[in-house]
Amino acid sequence: MVSHWCAITPITYYGKSDELLTPFEFEKGVVLSLLPDWFNQEKFLVHLDEATRRNMLGGDIRFAFMVEYWAEALGSPDPEWQGDEDLSIQIAKYDAITLANLALWLAKPTSLGFNVLFHLDKFPEEKNIRWFSQVDRIIPHFMYENEHLTL
Repeated sequence: MVSHWCAITPITYYGKSDELLTPFEFEKGVVLSLLPDWFNQEKFLVHLDEATRRNMLGGDIRFAFMVEYWAEALGSPDPEWQGDEDLSIQIAKYDAITLANLALWLAKPTSLGFNVLFHLDKFPEEKNIRWFSQVDRIIPHFMYENEHLTL
């Protein structure tokens, strides 16, 4: 049975957050938005490393990349994928979020990035965590870590 899913990555960003006009839409349905209030639930926080959890609870993590989609199950093939071998829709959505992050970084290198990815099903009612992963983060050169992004 097909259900509504969401991929979400809380974003670490040390620039001026009042200069980011959200929501901001990218290709493939990826949206840079304010971190939803519901993300502060314990079921999400327990999966974060100590520094990220502390930053989130302290209000320092205010944004997220999100993309909503429909899927039958974890690992379902992405219907838009044109390659020879199947690609799961969850991997395709992670790739789309990564490309949105890279696009911002290419436009202006800043500290904006993420290191954790959640895939939730039965969205937006139940928000069941179906997949959680630590991911490699784009780390800026020290010259750019205090730069400010404007959207």
